[in-house]
Amino acid sequence: MATNEPAQRATAAYRRAQERIAAESAADLTAWLAGISAHDVRTGAGPLGREYRAIVARGRRKSYGLAVAFYRLLRALETGTVVNLPGTPTAEGPTLEGLWREFNRAAGAQAGTASRGGHLLVDDSPWTGYDERTEQRRAEGAFHREVTARLDKARGAAERRGRLDDPQFEKELAEVMTTARQEAARTGSQIAEDGGREALAEAVRGDPKALGYYRETDADPCAWCAMLASRGAVYKSATTAGLSAGQRYHPDCHCQPRPIFTRTHTLPEANQRYMRLWQEKSKDGLTLAEWRRELEKESSTT
Repeated sequence: MATNEPAQRATAAYRRAQERIAAESAADLTAWLAGISAHDVRTGAGPLGREYRAIVARGRRKSYGLAVAFYRLLRALETGTVVNLPGTPTAEGPTLEGLWREFNRAAGAQAGTASRGGHLLVDDSPWTGYDERTEQRRAEGAFHREVTARLDKARGAAERRGRLDDPQFEKELAEVMTTARQEAARTGSQIAEDGGREALAEAVRGDPKALGYYRETDADPCAWCAMLASRGAVYKSATTAGLSAGQRYHPDCHCQPRPIFTRTHTLPEANQRYMRLWQEKSKDGLTLAEWRRELEKESSTT
């Protein structure tokens, strides 16, 4: 739960918009990968990896831009001040009405509005700029791992068995390619959605008014995500390792880091429930498998 009603509406709209961007990226990748054969990958893996990266980049940039608009609006709603856009010199601050328009455009929905009001005090941007190098490395690495390397492994195993001329090998290769398409689409969708997560994480690190963040899960989180959500607010005074652990995500995960600007914030009900359960069950230590069983037991009784 956000600390005030407009911030709560913005947070809910942000989550929905990020999930839509991830779904659109997955759909675009699935459609593109459907037209690629194992032979195509063998003869042109490099160019295909770059095409894959370009599709991922479209979603990732949307996710990043949405996160920037959300952070600027959220900070204004909760502190009365705003930060500059990435790479923008200090200038006259926007109005709250203008920040809502900026966010609504990025979210593709009319999430809220405000009366015109005055211009807000503006602080320096906490962002160093869009990280294109990381985008390229992660996307092209994902294509190699999920597609090229899978097919190379299958061919290598067939060669060792002397079965490249066996019709059964073509069937096996087709099955491997089907899996490769599915995993490449899932991973690419995650990389796209990570654009927004990384924008929020960078803002929290670089903004003196941000205290930290908590992990807000989707409606059906895995045990790992629920465990991280049970930690509540992670403050910037925490160790770097602790912050990094809280920023780990996986394919099909729609958790988001929710920045906080006051120590009187209220955690969502799900985070509070996970926190109570973890504190109750982890007194003598708790493995992830044991935690998963505790979550399953709890869900069966509610």
